[in-house]
Amino acid sequence: MTVVDHGCRRAEHLAPHLYDAREMKKEVSNKSVQKSFKLEKRVFHRVLQRESPKLTEAISRGFRTHLSIIVLGADAIRADHEMIYNFGTLSINPALSTSRLERFFTGLHPDESQEEIKGECQEHITEGSIVNEAHWYPFMNDCFIYGAILGRKEFHLAMRATEVAQDIVWDKKYNRPTVLGREILMLKFSGYTATPKGDYGVVFIPPCESVETNKPASVTDYRKRIASVTKAQPILFYIKGR
Repeated sequence: MTVVDHGCRRAEHLAPHLYDAREMKKEVSNKSVQKSFKLEKRVFHRVLQRESPKLTEAISRGFRTHLSIIVLGADAIRADHEMIYNFGTLSINPALSTSRLERFFTGLHPDESQEEIKGECQEHITEGSIVNEAHWYPFMNDCFIYGAILGRKEFHLAMRATEVAQDIVWDKKYNRPTVLGREILMLKFSGYTATPKGDYGVVFIPPCESVETNKPASVTDYRKRIASVTKAQPILFYIKGR
């Protein structure tokens, strides 16, 4: 595990597959999550009032994930069991069954009761780091990412900057960003700094200013700005730290 000092905050860049889910959760304690929520809940609730009540929970889930990072990538990461075990999924209606995960947790913690294991698994697939929603659609995805931005999460793109081809971030058929392209644009518009880290992928660090100072835009504002992007080059340049 490599600790990198970015000046305004320290960020721990963790290679996938080298740690288990329980160890990852130790990185951010429940106490620190609650403290962060209390500090920022005023602006958080003002933002929620502007959004559709049906999507409020998606924003809330993104804001209160137990880990300090969100993992982005192509669809393949949602089928990578090691990634799921390590990072968990972010959802309201989980796309995954917990049966296999329960066996994994039981092997790690054989002394825990089945009730404890089931509770941990449910938390792991609803408040983790990889968006994987059974009733998914683009606007809901925007809300998950928006909530994580409000929570000042660090984002990790699970591929090297040199591996990000145009078709991964841009839909040529409809001349618009792909879902991953939309996510990356939301980070760009929020003032995140993109830093390629070789085998560790690309890390997106939030700006130093507080959420109160930034006065974040609504999800609708982000969507309007995304709609104004007409080609892939700004996304690709941003990913490469240019």
